[in-house]
Amino acid sequence: MKSKLQMKSNVNCELIMNTKNESKLTMTGIYTTECFGRDGELKWKDQNKNQLTNEGLQYMLDRILNTGSTIDPWYVGIYTGIVGSIADLIGTDIGGDLTEFTNYTGSRAEYVALRTSQTISNVLAKAEFAILGSATILGSFLASDNSGAASLLLSVGAYSSGSRLVNNGDTLRVTYELTAANG
Repeated sequence: MKSKLQMKSNVNCELIMNTKNESKLTMTGIYTTECFGRDGELKWKDQNKNQLTNEGLQYMLDRILNTGSTIDPWYVGIYTGIVGSIADLIGTDIGGDLTEFTNYTGSRAEYVALRTSQTISNVLAKAEFAILGSATILGSFLASDNSGAASLLLSVGAYSSGSRLVNNGDTLRVTYELTAANG
C-alpha cells in the first residue's frame, strides 16, 4: 500500500507603512515648590504643571527661527492672585491681573538654568524666597525682568492644591523644569 501526502502552503504578507512625515512637539513645564519653616523642616511641597502664555509661545517660536531678541536671564516670581486666563496674560499684567507676592527679601530670583538633553531646569540653583510676612500663595511664574511689570511673561503655574500658606520666617524654594519631546 502506497500513501501520498501532498501539502500546499500559501503565505500572504502585507506591509503597511505610515507615509506621513509628521512631527509633533510637546512641551511640559513643571514647577516644584518647597516651603521650609524657621526650623529648616519641610512644611509642604507642591508640584504642578505650568501653562505657557501665548506671549511665551510666540517668543519661543521667534527664537526657534532666530528672529527677535534673546532674554537672559529669566526670573522666578510667586503670586497671590490672578484674573482671567493664564494663556492671555502678558508681562505687563504683573501687578495688575497677576498679583505678585513681594513680601520677601530681595527681588525675583534669577533662573539659573542647566540643560540636559531635551530638559532645562534650575534644579541645581533653585529660586529661593525668604518670606517676611504671612500670605496665601497661589503659584509661581517665569518673567523677563526681576521686578515690577515685565517685558515678557513666559509661564505661570498654579499650585495643584489651589493655594498654600506661608509665614514670616519661611523659605520657599522653587524649581522650574521644561521638557520638550516628540509627541
